[in-house]
Amino acid sequence: MFHAQDFWQHSIAVGLIAKLLQERKEINNKIDRGDDDSFVAGMVHDIGK
Repeated sequence: MFHAQDFWQHSIAVGLIAKLLQERKEINNKIDRGDDDSFVAGMVHDIGK
């Protein structure tokens, strides 16, 4: 069963973690993206569910 609140809590959490990972120096040097790209990618990673 689909629970919208659980879905959005998970999406936001993954978005925040992706942003934190992207901000790490050793990862950020390998990625040429904007600050919000990682957050948005984390947010929409389960959009097909």
